[in-house]
Amino acid sequence: MTFTEDVHPEAAVKKWRLWASKLARSLYGARWSKKPHLYWVVSIEFQKRGVLHLHGLIVGVRDARRLTWMDEWEGLDYKTGYARIYPVEDNLKASRYVSKY
Repeated sequence: MTFTEDVHPEAAVKKWRLWASKLARSLYGARWSKKPHLYWVVSIEFQKRGVLHLHGLIVGVRDARRLTWMDEWEGLDYKTGYARIYPVEDNLKASRYVSKY
């Protein structure tokens, strides 16, 4: 998940949580947090151009259409940039990718 301009790390994680909450609500309903089905981890990468970039791993998304949620990230507000979302094919590679930052 990218940003188009400088964002404080706390604000970046807050935007991630907002986006992930929308995803969880669409999959599990308004009370999704009472019976957690969706788990995530997110890490922050500081890019050379000075803008934050988030790497995340989400478990429990079931039938979420990834292109829809890529668009949802881009439309979150004027500071969010593009998103790339891929299904996990190798758990070890995915966990290393997220945790290297």
